Amino acid sequence: MKKVLVSILFGIFLSSSVAFALPTLSSSTNKVFLKRYSSASFENITVTDDAETPFITAENDIRIRIPDTIMIIFDQEETLREFSVAGTAVENGKVASSPEITFEDDDKTVVIPVDEDFEAGETIEIYKLHGEGFHDVASSPKKLEFIYDPNEDLIQDIKTIDITNSTYKDRNAPELATNVEITQTSNSAVTLSWTNPTDLDLRLTRILRGLNHLPVSSTPYKQITADNTELEDSSFKLGDTVKYQIGFEDEEGNTSEYTAIYEHTMVTYEEPVAEEDDEDEDDSNTEEADDEDTEDEDTDDSDDDSDDDSDSADDTPTISFTDTKTHWAKDQITDLAQRKIIEGKSKYTFAPKEKLNRAEAAVLLSKVLGDDNPPTPTSKPFLDVEKDKWYGKYVSLLKSKKLINGKTASIFKPGYNMSRAEFTVLAMNVFYYMEDLAPEEGLTSTFDDDIAEWAEEIILDAENRGFISGKEKNDKTYFYPSTDISRAEAAAILYSIFFEE
Repeated sequence: MKKVLVSILFGIFLSSSVAFALPTLSSSTNKVFLKRYSSASFENITVTDDAETPFITAENDIRIRIPDTIMIIFDQEETLREFSVAGTAVENGKVASSPEITFEDDDKTVVIPVDEDFEAGETIEIYKLHGEGFHDVASSPKKLEFIYDPNEDLIQDIKTIDITNSTYKDRNAPELATNVEITQTSNSAVTLSWTNPTDLDLRLTRILRGLNHLPVSSTPYKQITADNTELEDSSFKLGDTVKYQIGFEDEEGNTSEYTAIYEHTMVTYEEPVAEEDDEDEDDSNTEEADDEDTEDEDTDDSDDDSDDDSDSADDTPTISFTDTKTHWAKDQITDLAQRKIIEGKSKYTFAPKEKLNRAEAAVLLSKVLGDDNPPTPTSKPFLDVEKDKWYGKYVSLLKSKKLINGKTASIFKPGYNMSRAEFTVLAMNVFYYMEDLAPEEGLTSTFDDDIAEWAEEIILDAENRGFISGKEKNDKTYFYPSTDISRAEAAAILYSIFFEE
């Protein structure tokens, strides 16, 4: 299905000597957002189709996109609450009076469904599109983008959007940490891990600690920068009970509440070594829900992986992570770690529930290709990928082989999480490249959820080949293509596609 996107840039108009003109996008006035202000709406936007040769058809949806080069995203909650449309296209039934809008590109794009072809001169007036995230002053004014055909140039609004300094003080406190876990890594040490909230201006993480009979102190035990999501703590002895709480501070000094108290009692710990596999371990590649993970200190989980086809020497101890001992994907994770395809978050922890971002995915697939140390590129592969970053050369390698795309032609978004659909398509593209194959056509799916057109053929092929499976719910099977993929799920898919015999 062709897509119509809308952006704030100067309109591209054809010469009067040409018999038709392209659609236009026009905001009522220039819009200036103030740095650190809360959600605010764009000025009223009008899309007008050509008076003689309409381009907006039922094959297209209308897409309005905020340029990647300005720190604004659409505020889903406020937009869904206040959004409205008017104009002749609405009056004539071409667009519903209350359309079911959706968001794409990590909330950079809003999609307005079109039900019937526009006629000559019809318009749609768009109200109360809210933006948020004004945490940086813009280097220059930008313009919303309108694409009526993915193969054509952008159509640009004559009005601009900008972010400027203000005296406003952000008073919104960060949210709480999530996915808090304490993992014992020796007789005297633990690793505390968590997931940060999504605040764009998060600055500092504070860790409170208590030990044994002492309460959790109100004075931070550690203060670390917000880009860290793990703390290694040591000097404990057997029987000690350590307790933690986590809180955050943003750039304006707003502080979150602290989490509930998380605690762990130190027990006798044996450093992981090569072990024998339990017969009752489920080796299936089914990607079960991560909330089924458990950790049992007394479970004798073991691996016979030392006899498997592996890149490591026979006498190399099998890698084992303390937080995957009873995990449904333990065998796949262990095998890939042994092959040096994947790494843990620390020496003893893998973090199977943690989401996989686009940079990490690029590294994994480059290693699957057999190139774990490609040359540093001479130039940036994308504007937001520095060539000397830990992931830069891997992104460059995949791009050079046309195996990976950015969120746009010039923007990669390395820190954004990958969805299950995105990762599956990327992995399958590498599979096709290595095997010199193309996706099977004309397949049908057993999945009961809708899969986007751009991913459907490849996901159905992966399903047909037995590489992926869905999750059962209420007697139906769902793939959940738009859900962020976890590190464990990614490992299971990689193992199934490239290494399972």
